[in-house]
Amino acid sequence: MYNIYNKIMKAFLNIKTEPGVCRRRESKPGYFVDYAYNTHQVCIGIEYEKDYGKWYMDNSAWFMGSFFIQNPFYKTMILKDFKKLLGKIALKLDFDKEGKKYFKGNCEELMGKITKFMDRLMDVLNVHSDVQGEKWSYKECPYASHKLKEKFKSLDNFMKK
Repeated sequence: MYNIYNKIMKAFLNIKTEPGVCRRRESKPGYFVDYAYNTHQVCIGIEYEKDYGKWYMDNSAWFMGSFFIQNPFYKTMILKDFKKLLGKIALKLDFDKEGKKYFKGNCEELMGKITKFMDRLMDVLNVHSDVQGEKWSYKECPYASHKLKEKFKSLDNFMKK
């Protein structure tokens, strides 16, 4: 008998290599420079499957939640340099051209894979940082109505029905 609970799903992490948010600061009279923002949102999503289509449509479709990368260098990092860094990281960690990294597994496995990957992403960012003592980090969106783990649990419960 086919057990939908064990169905392999496809989730993704979108690092967005072209951030649209920046801080504009006057570097000299009349000359402004765009600097990287202090956080960078990384969205977590799940691809549509008709087996869980009702849950998908009732729960914000693809969007599961997000993490925010904490940029310790935002005061001095020019936006152009931050975009270059994101591009290098995307290539090194096998993101696609849209800045997405895909994960496969059941509900239980996906959250672990995504968290483990975010830890690896921080390790790579920290290796690319020349300044000692300053560390890249991440945290889950504090403003979300549901935490990422809760969203995966909700989908998990739907799949068990």
